[in-house]
Amino acid sequence: MAEPHGMTTWNTLPPEVHDAILKFFCQDLIAEYNRKYELFDATGAREAKEASRKSRLTWPAPPQPLVDFSSALRTSRSFYQSLHRLKINGKSPTLELQFLQGYFCLAIGRKAEKKLLQGLYADIGVFMEIAGVFWKNPLILSMKLMIIIDSSISCWSWTMRA
Repeated sequence: MAEPHGMTTWNTLPPEVHDAILKFFCQDLIAEYNRKYELFDATGAREAKEASRKSRLTWPAPPQPLVDFSSALRTSRSFYQSLHRLKINGKSPTLELQFLQGYFCLAIGRKAEKKLLQGLYADIGVFMEIAGVFWKNPLILSMKLMIIIDSSISCWSWTMRA
């Protein structure tokens, strides 16, 4: 179907406009991912997990900002190219989110260790709920960070109950 004369579409916008729009999108996703971590309540999440566990065992959904970013990367070649061209805080949005995910993994791992010392258990699903599918993050895999996370998870994985 032909566009009415004078109508602008995504494909008719210059790349600079694409980049500006997608930069705002990425800044919002990064801010939302930070907010999600700041508002995270491990105790409340664990209690909610216990209640839902009685009905069925399922993995939690990853954080919505990570899902939205992944979806944007796959939307079109234009989106993909723009998202890899952008810089936020001197890094690409992908790298910024990967760094944040690594930071969140370390922070959550430290909180889990404290809980374990108190005799409480931590659920790996709770970890995934805030950090997402962290084992696919190349920064985590390439750094010693994975060793730290792995030590926390090994304590957690024994606590998963059906």
